[in-house]
Parts: sequence; C-alpha cells; structure tokens
Amino acid sequence: MTRKLYYDDAYTLEFEAAAAPLVGRDGRTGVTLAESFFYPTSGGQPHDTGTLGGARVVEVTDEDKGVMHWLEGDPGPGPWKARIDAARRADHRQQHTGQHVLSQAFVQALQAPTVSFHLGPRTCTIDIQLGSTARVSRAEELANRIVMEARVVKAYEVTPEEIEALGLRKPPAARDRIRIVDVEDFDRSACGGTHVARTSEIQLIKVLGTERVRDTVRVEFVCGDRALRDYQAKHDLLWTLGGKFTTGIEELDRIVDKKIEEAALLRRASEKLEQELAGFEAEALAASAAPAGPTRLVARLVEGRSPAYLRALGARLQSREGLVYLLALDQDPPSWIVGHGPGVELDLRETWKTWSAEVGAKGGGKADLIQGGGLSSGTAAAALAGLEARVRASLGGSA
Repeated sequence: MTRKLYYDDAYTLEFEAAAAPLVGRDGRTGVTLAESFFYPTSGGQPHDTGTLGGARVVEVTDEDKGVMHWLEGDPGPGPWKARIDAARRADHRQQHTGQHVLSQAFVQALQAPTVSFHLGPRTCTIDIQLGSTARVSRAEELANRIVMEARVVKAYEVTPEEIEALGLRKPPAARDRIRIVDVEDFDRSACGGTHVARTSEIQLIKVLGTERVRDTVRVEFVCGDRALRDYQAKHDLLWTLGGKFTTGIEELDRIVDKKIEEAALLRRASEKLEQELAGFEAEALAASAAPAGPTRLVARLVEGRSPAYLRALGARLQSREGLVYLLALDQDPPSWIVGHGPGVELDLRETWKTWSAEVGAKGGGKADLIQGGGLSSGTAAAALAGLEARVRASLGGSA
C-alpha cells in the first residue's frame, strides 16, 4: 500500500521517490510508489499531474494495491525526482476548500444541504436541496465573508466513536478512522481532498449560475484564480461592447434593450415586405408557367431570401388552379417546397421519394404539398432541374 503523504501536507510539490516495478495495463505504463504526494482522482476532485524522473505523470488512480501513477515516457533508473504541477494543485486546493465553505454557507443561509460536488476543468458545481434560487446570493455573501476572515483550515483523523460530537455537515459512511477537514468555527466535513491552510487563500467565491436538475438545484461556481480570470474576461467583454456601441459599460444594458427593440421592429418590417414581395413573385411565376401535359408547371431557384419567404411563396402558389410548382432555396443546405393547386391529378410523394433518395434530400408531406431540405452532392440548380424533368414526365409533358 502507498503511504498517502498528501493527507498531511497539501503543499509539498517535490519529493524523491524510491524506484518500484513498472506495470503495463491496457497499453499504458504505471507504477505504485511506496509513498507519494500525488493526489489520485477521488471525492469529486481530479488527480494531480507532474513528472516522475524522465516521465510525465498524466493520471493518478487510487487502487487496491496503492496509488497508481500512470506515465508517458520512461522515468529512467531510480530513485526518481518527483514534481507535482504546482498551478493545478493550487487550483484544486482553492476550488475544493471553496466548495466546503460554499456548501456550509448554503446550509446556514438557506438550509440547503449539498448532495454532490464536481470539480471540472473550468468551473465547479454542487447539487443542493433547494426550493427557490431567489436568495442564492445570501449564501455567496456569507461564503466570501468566511474567505476574507482568513480562518484556519486543518485536517485530522478521528474514530467513528468521535464523529457524533463533531457536528459534521454530512456524516460519512466509513467505519474506520475518518479524515476530517475543519474550517475554523464554520464547517467540519469528512474529506480526503487537498485544501488550503487558510480561507484567505481561496481569494474569492463567485456563483456563476443555477439550474434545476431533477429534484435538486445545480450551482455553478468558481474560486480563486478561476474567479479572477472569469471577472477579467467579462470585464474585457463589457469594455469591448462599450466601444462598439460608443458608450460606457454602465449604459450597456439600456443600449442593448434599445437595439433589441429596434431589431424587432426591423424584423417585423422585413417580414411584411417579404410577404408582399412573395405575392408579386407568385403572380409572375404563375404567369410564366409552361404547359406540362394537362396542366402548367413552374420551377424556381430562390436566391438571397429566407426560408420564411420560400414558405410564403409556396403558400401563394398552392391556391393556383391547375399549377404545379417546384421551389428551391439556394442555401447550405437547400430547402425544398414542391406542390400543386386544385385541379391537378398528381401524387407528388412517389416522385419525391425516388428523387430525394438520389440527391440526398429529406422531407415529406401530402400528395399536393411536400417540404424538405438537404443535398448530398451537386448544386441546388442541377437537382431542381432533375426534379422538374421527373415531374414533367409524370404529367406526360416533355422532359
């Protein structure tokens, strides 16, 4: 078994490791050390990375025979100089201790216990039992007061008999000696992770958002350097937007509301004009339709318009007596509307089925109206010409 030195010291980043046999498994090389400061993935906290001799430590797992260090490269002859990635370890200390503080703050401020915790590469989450998210800021404010007070954080082991008197936030399931992480006069939790020595090292806890996940609320947050980077990125974005709108960031909310309102007015005006234009084009297309057997047929490749325009054009042609129309919107991928008006004895579905299979289009509909989209190869113009030839043949006209 490996002696887990990170339990007692979360700040040592370099140590000498005695040589041990390398093992191969599933195409990977690993080694179990007699003692190690490398933290393995456990309890919602990811593993450390670093180097062991001349090899990179890319993953660390806690297994029955001890802590396994998975390597890229050859560590060389031992003993080995071991180095832990300092930035990654410091980040995990901040995030994990910040989670302890925030989880207790939710208990004290909102009576909302934490159900689970995940420390991700960009943000962290806790799932809490909470009815309404309206007062989440109260827990965040309390957590940051504890951070600023630089309270001592210490870890120690206790026996199962001692647990009840400690008032743990969440009782552990373990029956052996249990490691406790204690945030001075605020939170006590059973935990095997790495933590800061004082809450001031967390620097800042910032809740980014909440969402309901089944019967819990998921709280997304960042701590320390992550929170500072998040603030800087959002501050830079606000300054950039302020520059684009030639206003101060304090005016952005009002300016954006105004621009949204203006955009909505322009969109409605554009839609009205498109509807009117579709009416004029429908008249012109109907007038230009060529004979096709006992009826008339028109095919149109529409360019530079919206799908809404294509639908409006089709709706106006649908009412035309004795008219078959084939419409394609030249975009990526193309949109298709195929239909005919009253007085046309033609079921378009069979023609659509064989043609669409050849060109890679999808869609369906009724005998007199089919809508779809897609094209696997070639151009929309060529595909439309092929469809026109098939429909003309079905109508008994010249293809």
